[in-house]
Amino acid sequence: MGTRDADYTPLELEMWDLRDRATETIPRMIPGVDEHAMRLCMTLRTASNLVFLDLHEDLQKHGDLTPAELNVLLIANLQGEVEFRHLTKFASLKKATASTIVDSLVKRGLLSRRISPEDRRVMLIAPTELGASAFQRDFARYNEREKAWSALITDEERETLVRILSALISRGLGDPSLLEETDPQG
Repeated sequence: MGTRDADYTPLELEMWDLRDRATETIPRMIPGVDEHAMRLCMTLRTASNLVFLDLHEDLQKHGDLTPAELNVLLIANLQGEVEFRHLTKFASLKKATASTIVDSLVKRGLLSRRISPEDRRVMLIAPTELGASAFQRDFARYNEREKAWSALITDEERETLVRILSALISRGLGDPSLLEETDPQG
């Protein structure tokens, strides 16, 4: 093992070794597989999963909301009142999943739901005072974990990472062929 190995735990080594082995082996097995694209996406997925799982576990231990509920309340608190169809888009949720989350939050008194007076087909969602309070409390805790992850890299690295990921997302959203038939829930 090389000198880089001393900086990683056994699990981290397994994850990176798997990525390295996969990106070296799969392109030889399957003609046309792009090693660089594969490495980028595997790295993004691994980083995203690690951060998400940590944030999720911490929220489950110390908060009253799930990450999906927190995200729905974030959108509702930002918008004040939001159409259900816009909420599903902003939260990257399927309609059925968003409906289940909203139903739960309404039952717990964290969101209100009403039919639009202008268009009876439109459902409007808004945070209640209790929902705003729950969001503020759980988001403050959530952000403590975000700060811990953010502190692992320098300010310059953080700005560069955000800039690169923003470019990737922006260009991906501008390319309809990348978003055809995609399911945001995986």
